[in-house]
Amino acid sequence: MSFLTVLPLAFVMIAGPQIISAGTMIAFWGTSLLEQAASPSSQGTVKTLIDWLVVVLFLFLKVRTYLRRKTTEEPRWIG
Repeated sequence: MSFLTVLPLAFVMIAGPQIISAGTMIAFWGTSLLEQAASPSSQGTVKTLIDWLVVVLFLFLKVRTYLRRKTTEEPRWIG
């Protein structure tokens, strides 16, 4: 096994969690700004709307991933 074979795996192991954390932080700040921009009487509505949008997005991605899978064979990188 060469260094160039291991390098991408090492990068994912080190940078992967930070990328996910940064994406979560940006989404949190963005939704916080949307909530603060809403009037005090509609903040609950904005929160509920954001929650439902996230649920719909996850359901859409789940169905899309399920429908796009091609076969039950092992991926090439496992072999």
